[in-house]
Amino acid sequence: MRFTVISDTHLDPDLSGDRGVRFLAAMGLFRSMTPPVEAIFHTGDNVEVLLTTGEDTQAYLDGGPPIDMLDLYRGLVQEQAPPMAYYIAMGNHDDTYLGYFTEKARPLAAWLKAFRDTPYFPAAYYSVERRGCLFVVLDSTDLATTDDTNRQPTFGQPQLDWLDAELARGLPTVVFWHHWIERPVDGTADADLNPLLPVLRSHKANVKAAFTGHGHEWRRMEWEGIRFFETSAMFENAEPAYHLAECDPVSGAVTVLNEGDLPYL
Repeated sequence: MRFTVISDTHLDPDLSGDRGVRFLAAMGLFRSMTPPVEAIFHTGDNVEVLLTTGEDTQAYLDGGPPIDMLDLYRGLVQEQAPPMAYYIAMGNHDDTYLGYFTEKARPLAAWLKAFRDTPYFPAAYYSVERRGCLFVVLDSTDLATTDDTNRQPTFGQPQLDWLDAELARGLPTVVFWHHWIERPVDGTADADLNPLLPVLRSHKANVKAAFTGHGHEWRRMEWEGIRFFETSAMFENAEPAYHLAECDPVSGAVTVLNEGDLPYL
């Protein structure tokens, strides 16, 4: 099962600008790869901002006009992704209005409505099983209440309980979310960790890799035997920025195929 990971496209309505051109170039590259790429995972900051207001978002949820940025992005994915699957994680820019964040519920509901009846974003957090491997997409803006907290990785207890149950399935698993988490020391007490990490550690036998974005850099680390990767921001790179990886359900291995080519910090 071969897949790519992209992050931080920060798309805006001008698809002829650098952001749009770089996204389209990457999608064309992925479609041309041999062996074929089966899925693309986007780890957040899909768009720069929603380019709307809370009031207009509520009007859309009540049956009013669509949100143009979400309409554009859905159409772009539907046009560019096939035959590859495409899966979206939320980033802190994705639930931001015209340069400001006020609350989570309405932006998230707008994303879910805009992508309804597609496989691209079925829920705030969700999993996909493909050819014996489990791919888990999380929402690291879960508990955001302010612009500052929206910039930090937060995971509510319902999401963590759901994740624990998904990982208990025992399949070779890859996890995706937006915000990079700095490497703690192996053996750090649970109380001193981001609440996500103890859940991953308790299933480290089958959690093979985790991918994030947000920092706009190439990073990698290993913690408790789990490998973590940050993908650089696509919109800031002249050449397509991505991780290319594969999951082997027989051996249980996840291999980042272009790891040796990337300028990690």
